[in-house]
Amino acid sequence: MILFLNAPATKPNRNRKLWAGSTAFIILLLSVWFVLNPSPSASPPGQIARETSWSRAAMMAELMISAIEVVPAVPAKDRPFTVNVFIQNIGIIPSGSYTLHLVIKGPDGREVFRTLSEHNTALEPGQIGAGLSAAVDPVAYSGTYSVTVDLQPEDFEDDNLSNNRSTRSFQIE
Repeated sequence: MILFLNAPATKPNRNRKLWAGSTAFIILLLSVWFVLNPSPSASPPGQIARETSWSRAAMMAELMISAIEVVPAVPAKDRPFTVNVFIQNIGIIPSGSYTLHLVIKGPDGREVFRTLSEHNTALEPGQIGAGLSAAVDPVAYSGTYSVTVDLQPEDFEDDNLSNNRSTRSFQIE
């Protein structure tokens, strides 16, 4: 058996230390860059703004109007059409009952349709529900119409009332 008592010590691998240090530095730089340059996702043009983070998530129920849909997309003046409204609970507890008021105004600003819908069932956190579907009779004139929806919480406190009203314009040919 041969023992090497005076064997040379192994030198530390400089490349490994250099690689570990440069990797840590790059990760630090990327972290700082991502924090300083947030890129929120934008909503498609002509649609209701999306919530882009959970930073505004309510400590209670928080209903918002998430979409207003007109079917067909461009109704004819001599044909009936449908307006669908979708509601989302972006809070962290179930909502209570709520009422939706829908008003359609014609090109001259006069009201041509009005309805309301009462909802006694709760929306769970994160749930999107069909809040209202209204069949609208044919209108007399073509032009740009507007539909406005108001959401009124009934038996619960809504955290942010600013997202409880939404208006959308659409064409009737």
